[in-house]
Amino acid sequence: RASKPAGEPRDCRSGPSAPIIGSTMKLLAADTGTAYGALAICDGDSILAERCDLLERAHAEKILIVTDELLKSAGISIHDIDALAIAHGPGSFTGLRIGVSTWKGLALGANKPLVGVSSLDAMALIHPREGMTVCPMLDARMGEVYAAAYQWREGVRQRIRDPFVGPVEKFLHELPGPILAYGEGADVFADALRSARDDIEIIEGVTPSGPAVAQEALALLEAGHEADAGMVAPAYLRKSQAELAKETVT
Repeated sequence: RASKPAGEPRDCRSGPSAPIIGSTMKLLAADTGTAYGALAICDGDSILAERCDLLERAHAEKILIVTDELLKSAGISIHDIDALAIAHGPGSFTGLRIGVSTWKGLALGANKPLVGVSSLDAMALIHPREGMTVCPMLDARMGEVYAAAYQWREGVRQRIRDPFVGPVEKFLHELPGPILAYGEGADVFADALRSARDDIEIIEGVTPSGPAVAQEALALLEAGHEADAGMVAPAYLRKSQAELAKETVT
C-alpha cells in the first residue's frame, strides 16, 4: 500500500456507524504493530496528514523520519500537538516495542499526554458494518491470528470477543454470523476462514490506520481515560519466541 500524501483536511470518521468525535484536539497517532507504519495527524474529526509506509523490519530506522515528514507536511511541529496516541498491540513484538518506546519518548520529551489503544479496537473502526460480526485479524505467525470480534447496533460498537491468539478455526467457533473479516491475518488465512464458515466476507489488503488509532484515542479521552505515558506498555497476548525457548531450556 502506497503512502497517502497530505492534502486538504478530510473526514476522519471510518463510516456512518463509527462514533462521532466532536473534539478539536490535535492528535498524532501511530500503529507500528505490523510490517507497516501507519501514522496520522487528526484535528477532531478531520485528517491533517496521513501516511502508511511499508517499513518491513526497519521500524527503528524509519519511524522518526516518517513522523518528521508527516509533521512537516501538516505544517506543524510536535509542540502544536495536543496529545499522542499509539496502538499498543497485539501485533509484532518488535514493531510494538519500537512504536511504544518512540511515542513515549516523544510524549515525555514534549510534555504531552499519551494514550495507548488496542490495535484491534482501532482496526474495528476501519469497516464498521451493522448486521455483521466484524473481525479484524493480524498474523500472529506460527499458524495463528490475533483477532477480536465486534458488533454495531444503531451506531454503537460492542466488543463481543476479547483479543484472542490462536488458530482461526478456534476463534470463529460459535461466533454469530454473518462475519466480516479483514487485516493481514484474514489475508494469510483466507482459505481457512472460508473453509470454516460459509457466512464470511473477507476484505483483502486492509492495513492498520493512523486515523482509526486517533479516533479510538479521542473516544477514550472523551470517556475520561487517563493519558499517562508512564502507564502505556505493549500488549503482546503471548510470550515471545525467546521467552518460550528459555522456559523450555529451564
